[in-house]
Amino acid sequence: MLDSNSILATVKDGLEEIGYQVENGKSKEDAVAVPVLYGLNGKPEKQFFADAYHRNEEIVLEVEAAAAIINNLFLKDLFEACVMDNVKYCVIAVRNVNKTTNGQKDFETVLRFIDTIYTSQKLKLPLSGILIIGY
Repeated sequence: MLDSNSILATVKDGLEEIGYQVENGKSKEDAVAVPVLYGLNGKPEKQFFADAYHRNEEIVLEVEAAAAIINNLFLKDLFEACVMDNVKYCVIAVRNVNKTTNGQKDFETVLRFIDTIYTSQKLKLPLSGILIIGY
């Protein structure tokens, strides 16, 4: 089963063709920084790093693999998207079935969690939309 970096590498060229900035590696120079807080003269003081970001469409995209559920990375991705500047849409890609966790159904688990947030109407997210992709 492919890890998240392999999945991102597979779709990188296509994403860049349609206007996404995509991380090229794990170093800070290769990362896609999206500002969260600004300081003096509008200089970014705090930023989070995304797998891919479409500035014009205000979409942040994250690809997760084995740790999506067991380490709650999908929740971290959702939180970060909520506080990023110029982000209206969050896309999170997770495995349909996670063979590293005895066949846990990651896509269904994340989808059920997001549905619970919207159905309960107790937590208002500042996003216009969330897309969960199973792969």
